[in-house]
Amino acid sequence: MSEMVTERAAGGLFTRSTTDATEAVLNSEGVVRLRRNASLKNGKARPQPYRERGAGNCAAIRQKKSPHVFVLRSTVLAGRRRRGAADSRKGSGKKCGADSRFVDNPEFMREGSAVADFLNPPYTILGASDTKHLAPLRELYKNTPGTLYEYDHSGGGNGEKYFSNCYHALKVWLRPTKWEPSASISRDAHAVTKIFTSDTKLNISPAYLFPGFAFGGHACRRICGPSPIRRRNST
Repeated sequence: MSEMVTERAAGGLFTRSTTDATEAVLNSEGVVRLRRNASLKNGKARPQPYRERGAGNCAAIRQKKSPHVFVLRSTVLAGRRRRGAADSRKGSGKKCGADSRFVDNPEFMREGSAVADFLNPPYTILGASDTKHLAPLRELYKNTPGTLYEYDHSGGGNGEKYFSNCYHALKVWLRPTKWEPSASISRDAHAVTKIFTSDTKLNISPAYLFPGFAFGGHACRRICGPSPIRRRNST
């Protein structure tokens, strides 16, 4: 990371840093909020940190005369994203659209390889109350590999990030369970893993994740419903 910052600074792409949130907002065209998740003892999300940081951003945006883009990349519940955007509009005194734009851009990065995952994401997701507000983000990600998906808040919540987290957590939980049956039949768990991940038709694929016969039928179809996500061709 330090080498990348040095390189970008030498090329004039990174010119200034600050720990003052108000200064950052007043001297930029937009702000991206990305922070570690906070949780309660029972595992539920703790909203206070988002509200506290959001209140500071709103106070700074209120002082601006030029339009500002507010981008949220942190993992929060879909309903809280919509409420957060409403709170931000109220707190900043700005109208969504002409004055400010409130955009969802959930991150899909692992802590151990965050830079590589940012530069080469599996896909990019953008959401807003009006997809016309996504123009600055489209420009930002125009050369990023992977498919770009867009949705508007009226068409549904941002559940993609939570779905991905749950799915990956399930894989982490399932992995140790391979060791016991593998050991009982004198098989190497690493060999089992290698063979399992080589199957891209069923094991590592969209199989069983869409409604249909036999795994994923009427119940899945009823829960999933129509998709509000729109796909844009990647460049």
